Amino acid sequence: MIDKPVPQADCPVAFRVHDHVPMAHVADVDRSIEFYTLLGFSCDSRFFDGNGRTYYAAMSSGQAELMLVLASGPVDANQQAVLFYMYSQDVHALRTYLLGKGIPDAGRAPGLRTPGNTAKPIPPGPSLFDLTYPHYMNEGELRVHDPDDYVILIGQCDFRKQSTPTAVSQPAHSAGRIGQVAITVSNVDVATRYYCDVIGLTLLFNAGPNLAFLSDGSLRIMFTTPQGAGMVGANSILYFKVCDIEAAYTSMVEKGSATERAPQLSAKTPDHELWIGFLRDPDGNLVGIMEEKF
Repeated sequence: MIDKPVPQADCPVAFRVHDHVPMAHVADVDRSIEFYTLLGFSCDSRFFDGNGRTYYAAMSSGQAELMLVLASGPVDANQQAVLFYMYSQDVHALRTYLLGKGIPDAGRAPGLRTPGNTAKPIPPGPSLFDLTYPHYMNEGELRVHDPDDYVILIGQCDFRKQSTPTAVSQPAHSAGRIGQVAITVSNVDVATRYYCDVIGLTLLFNAGPNLAFLSDGSLRIMFTTPQGAGMVGANSILYFKVCDIEAAYTSMVEKGSATERAPQLSAKTPDHELWIGFLRDPDGNLVGIMEEKF
């Protein structure tokens, strides 16, 4: 048996890649959405072109995530078109770091080259390109080619899985992670529609007319009418993480949410700012949205 050292991460924690979502190019995004719902995925967001045709969708099922993108040409099943999409908290620093590691700078990305320009030829093997700022990732996106010329896109986004708690041993019979939060409401159906249509939660199931279970992808939330404990409008505050808190707040208000306080800076730490805004659900419960801006 050959004794080789196990390769370890060779990139500073501050801007190393921390998430990876497969991006599949498909012939019909809506058709693919319907298929993946059969596997348990829910559609989190969609974008449409000028003709109303879906050209992008983000889906998730628990910790599993998937992006579907309308293919620009025929889909060949023998050449599966899956793009690697990753995330970094600082794509600018990551690009500088990779250059320092000897990855060649290929300049402008292929899709942005125009006839007659002086763009550098793309070298075979590993290379990286200028940062771009597409509408879906306006804080910056980095294109990298791996040794086999596979394309990797790395977006500047730190709201996904910000901090995964390190596994630690716990005493027997001690409490683990929170599994469910109960919210007392006056009307379960009205509350369910608000939190699904406005906030973006997923309905898991109903258990009778006065009990519903929803999820944000990791935490289960139970809506119930008063059952001897809890008062309508006097619950603990739920804070939902968002990316681009100003845009998220505006979108939720446009969908009919009552407002409480527009997003503002709440705390400043050495490495990020905490921004928080507040809405009101149909029962008057405060709903917090938050973004950690690095």
